[in-house]
Amino acid sequence: MKQLCYDLRQFAMEVRQVGFSLSGGVGERQCLDLSERMLAAVKQAEARMAKQADATIRSWKSSTELRVCLAGSARKIRIIRIGAEERGSPMAEAALCTVWGDPIPGREKQALNVYNEAMRYWAGLEQEGKIERFDVTVLAFSGGDLTGLLVVRGTAKQIDSVRRSKEYQQHVARGQLVASHLSVARAYVDEGLAQFMGWYQKVIELAV
Repeated sequence: MKQLCYDLRQFAMEVRQVGFSLSGGVGERQCLDLSERMLAAVKQAEARMAKQADATIRSWKSSTELRVCLAGSARKIRIIRIGAEERGSPMAEAALCTVWGDPIPGREKQALNVYNEAMRYWAGLEQEGKIERFDVTVLAFSGGDLTGLLVVRGTAKQIDSVRRSKEYQQHVARGQLVASHLSVARAYVDEGLAQFMGWYQKVIELAV
């Protein structure tokens, strides 16, 4: 679109030159009028493109997505976060990863109640700003031991605070009573993952 606007602008200028060269002859006014209309259309198109670009930038700034780029001759991975830091919000670097299997036979109803309570608990923490966000995945039947996965993201301080809280430990205990193969592990995400991979790379280089 940008190239098209440039080409049209150049063509409009050429039409204008043709009009001037006619020096009052037949077609001078028509050439000049056509040139003006073309230039006006180009300006409108450029204004729309600028407005769309501004809207896109605002959308990027309001998002919490991570964009992974390959930068430099060494092709090192560079993670760029757009969003949270520009609003002054904490950036996720740590997580709690909870996995579970099928409900224990005979406790299916209790398992559903525990699941619903957990969703309300995490939604409340997110709303209060005590975590950045949480994501839940429930797997289709596969015959394996894993049925669901919960990843809670936040700063290391947020995750540590939640993990040590009595309410969180009670939720984990209730889950263990109704679901098989339930386990919890700390995890690295986003900024923390980039830092961890940097450490890991140094360890590998020293070990080789």
